[in-house]
Amino acid sequence: TIDSLFRNQPVVVRLNEDGTLDSTFGTNGVAYLPIIDLDNRLNSISLLKDGRILVSGHYGKPLTTSGQFDFDLLIARLLPDGSFDTTFGINGMVIDTVSTDYVDDLFGMDTTSDNSIVVSGYTTNPDFSFDLIALKYDSTGVRDSSFGNNGLFRFDNDIQDVGYDLQVQPDGKIVLAGTSGGFFFTDRDFLLMRLNMDGSPDTSLGGTGYTLTTILNDFDEANGMAIQSDGRILLAGKTFNG
Repeated sequence: TIDSLFRNQPVVVRLNEDGTLDSTFGTNGVAYLPIIDLDNRLNSISLLKDGRILVSGHYGKPLTTSGQFDFDLLIARLLPDGSFDTTFGINGMVIDTVSTDYVDDLFGMDTTSDNSIVVSGYTTNPDFSFDLIALKYDSTGVRDSSFGNNGLFRFDNDIQDVGYDLQVQPDGKIVLAGTSGGFFFTDRDFLLMRLNMDGSPDTSLGGTGYTLTTILNDFDEANGMAIQSDGRILLAGKTFNG
């Protein structure tokens, strides 16, 4: 929603089965996340078994001194009534960063059996290329230092590498879907990646932990993913046909 200062304000909305707002949730059916700047967004939502609600996306910061957008990683946890879960992060929110002065964003999210949180997205480099990122947080919102490099896995294969969807397998391994390739409408392929529980690449997939699939010789992007009961992986997304 847009607030009174014309800023994008992330919201979580709960509806009744008939499509009406559930007035018992948040404020008349809507939970509002506090913000400080213009561009804020939620891209993923997940439910814990106890009914608590996880959301993730990006949190807008003021423009940098050189006039660049600066987005940080955003994860929030709400109680079933739409109030913030104050046992998580600071007053229910975790705002984290990989690049100090550039855009970070989250798109994929899943939880493990112990309510740890794994997220995926991208970080921006000084040359404005993207690296895929995956991070793991414990159930209180603290980075899990046993995962990757202090809670962070970073993948730099090409100019733009992005993780759009993520799913934790029953064995704890993490499967990611996204894209890897050049800027804009230059060649970019479906990316499928699998990580071990410690954030290292699972080399049983493709020999390197990832595979690239060309749909058309241009802009291919895997945005969604599902894993079948037989272990086969489905990717859905888009390709550019000119």
